[in-house]
Amino acid sequence: MVYAKIGFRNLLRNKRRTLLTMSAMIIANALLIFVLSMNAGMIWDIIGNATEVIQGHITVSSKGYLDHPTINSTIVQSSDVRNRILSSNEVKGVCGRVSCFALLSHGQDENCRTMPAEVLGIEPSEEMNISRISRSVTEGKFISDSSAKEIVLGKGLAQNLNAAVGGEIVLMGQAADGSIAAELFRITGIFDTGDSIRDSSLAVSGRKTVQEVFCLENRVHTWNIFLNYPLKAKPISEMLRKVFPDEEITPWQKLLPQIAEILQFFLAIQIIAMAIFYMAVFLVSSNTMYMAFLERVREFAIMSAIGLSPRRLSILLLTEGLILSTISAFIGTSSGIIISLYIQRFPINLDMFFTTLAYCGSTIQPRIVCLLTPDLIFMPFITMILLGPVITLFPVIKLSGVRPVDALREG
Repeated sequence: MVYAKIGFRNLLRNKRRTLLTMSAMIIANALLIFVLSMNAGMIWDIIGNATEVIQGHITVSSKGYLDHPTINSTIVQSSDVRNRILSSNEVKGVCGRVSCFALLSHGQDENCRTMPAEVLGIEPSEEMNISRISRSVTEGKFISDSSAKEIVLGKGLAQNLNAAVGGEIVLMGQAADGSIAAELFRITGIFDTGDSIRDSSLAVSGRKTVQEVFCLENRVHTWNIFLNYPLKAKPISEMLRKVFPDEEITPWQKLLPQIAEILQFFLAIQIIAMAIFYMAVFLVSSNTMYMAFLERVREFAIMSAIGLSPRRLSILLLTEGLILSTISAFIGTSSGIIISLYIQRFPINLDMFFTTLAYCGSTIQPRIVCLLTPDLIFMPFITMILLGPVITLFPVIKLSGVRPVDALREG
């Protein structure tokens, strides 16, 4: 307690120097939290756009389906299967989907246009709160019922077909039993996921309707699982393999290896950013502390001459550094949290400078968004506190070599 009181007094003796040192530490800590949270926001944007629109975080399918998808490579649509998957607390939701390929036509006579497309059969009640496909509708509305003859087109596909909300689409394809699959759908909406490649070849309709048209009653091609924490996809996949040994369980990291590599790249950037920030703070702060030590050599010599041991003087210096870094950590962390939470709530739109980029099944949005997590708060906070004693180590080492007689003679 005595060391703390004396340390506070010593720091307040030269307020300008103390404030300058603290300012550097506060700004560095606040900027580091902001940069790390912005980095995390970009990472989760890319992962979310790749997995939460269509793919999901884990895919359950028949063996070999993902490598060579065919209409007959199906698995059973069972409430028991769904409930077993949902029994894990890590699972946010699961969707059973049917994926078929067909020709879609719109218009009549010379105005008729035909395009190949993937028709995704989904259950609206399963999708509504977990996947982004229902929230990507920009015109009209999403399909209302799994058995209705309704269809939602990707923006690019609608443009290629010259189709609009309220129009009709004729579907032609081959059913699972070899018969002709044909049906007339009403366009209820147009969606835009940001991925132009996906949006130019995808249509979404009700699962029951697609199953009936393609003769796939009570069968689905995939169960798409959405997790609370996407990075846990691999260990949860291992767990599900024991539950469903006859099916193929695939985490998103395997389906989207390029995105997984991007994640590793951004994690490396985080480490580099931390190293740069703390190295800069260390150099500035240690230089300031050493200059303060040189100004106080005579003071330390007098304190040593009246009986204060070098060990106690060293503890005093370390305490001053700890006080400086602790106050800076609290203020800097609070400032970083406020800035990050504000950007997280109100992302900075960069549409006027950049456009949405499609990359490896995902999209990179032209915006700055933050994602603040506990580790991004506590890691810089604790590191900044520990930095205080570190920047005083050099003055402490020099202090051990100071002889009171020589210091007083020079002073």
